[in-house]
Amino acid sequence: MAYRQSDWMGKGIVLLLLGLSMYIWGVMLSKWNDLAGMAHFNRLFFKYYRGTAHPAMAHLGERKLAHGSPIVLIYIDATKELLAALRRVGVSEDNLRLWRAGETGFRLSDTELAAIRGMAERRLAEQQLVVEKRMSRIATATTAAPSIGLFGTVWGVMAAFMAMATSGGAMISAVAPGISSALLTTVVGLVVAIPSAIGYNALSDRIRAVVVEMENFVDEYMTDVARIHGAGGGQ
Repeated sequence: MAYRQSDWMGKGIVLLLLGLSMYIWGVMLSKWNDLAGMAHFNRLFFKYYRGTAHPAMAHLGERKLAHGSPIVLIYIDATKELLAALRRVGVSEDNLRLWRAGETGFRLSDTELAAIRGMAERRLAEQQLVVEKRMSRIATATTAAPSIGLFGTVWGVMAAFMAMATSGGAMISAVAPGISSALLTTVVGLVVAIPSAIGYNALSDRIRAVVVEMENFVDEYMTDVARIHGAGGGQ
């Protein structure tokens, strides 16, 4: 009823907000699904990686790593840097495939270890951007929807005053369309903004968990590399 009584501007704002709502719901559901997939693949990778004797074995093994995991992408590039450093000191990939748990050796310099960490941290920063992708759209909807609704409110009130001036008095029949349009756009704006705010906060929590997991993995990986090939290593 309120929508039918609205003028073209009020109807346009309502349709715009409804379209924005459907789009943002699509973004939030897609993002939630992406994060759930990342968390799943991260768990599988951790189980595989922590069962190997050498940090490079997960990369050299026959098992295919899931590229849907941001941690896997960090791991692959950091391991490529590690393998390049080991080749320079005469360690082949075949040597690593035969590595035994607890074995140490082939010391890398602090500069080489720093290069490996630098590669891991660069990929970490890149993957953090990937994980946070599209979150700005949800934040924009959270702040823009009430403002668009407020614009419709102001427009509806202005239309009501114009109707009052035209009718020569404050008759309900004259001002009702403008007032109902004003209230409708406010309500629809809040209907878009409130779920967007809740979804943004829920997704932000999951993103923080993924980012912390990535940061912890970089530290864990470098600790494993340093334990085998750092200053305490053998050759």
